[in-house]
Amino acid sequence: MSSDTIGPATIRLTPVGSVPATIRLTPVEPAPAAPPAPAGPDPTTLPMGKHLATYLQHVAVERGMAKNTVSAYRRDLYRYVSFLHTQDVHEPSQVTLGHLTSFAQAVRDGADGAAPLSARSAARTIVAVRGVHKFWE
Repeated sequence: MSSDTIGPATIRLTPVGSVPATIRLTPVEPAPAAPPAPAGPDPTTLPMGKHLATYLQHVAVERGMAKNTVSAYRRDLYRYVSFLHTQDVHEPSQVTLGHLTSFAQAVRDGADGAAPLSARSAARTIVAVRGVHKFWE
């Protein structure tokens, strides 16, 4: 196929030995930019954030999770550690059921200052949090 005409919103293609076909393209609005990350300290410098590096290495190497999954877990767990920091929780032993419940609600409604997550992404976040707590036991 060759492209005969390229216009602002129409491309006409002429297949060899066929009737010309026209494809009409509809302009698409760009996706809105993600809201900025919540202000606060870098999660990797927080006491609990330092514990996460070992867990993330564990899920990547020993459990063989995909690169994108490990990346999503990293984002989720850094968000969790940042949330706990705002609650004056600095060690895994200080985490209560109330902290977990508050965090679960915050990821769904964005109350922690980050973007609210879909039900599926929120569920993945809770799985990551549960996994890291099992690892820390």
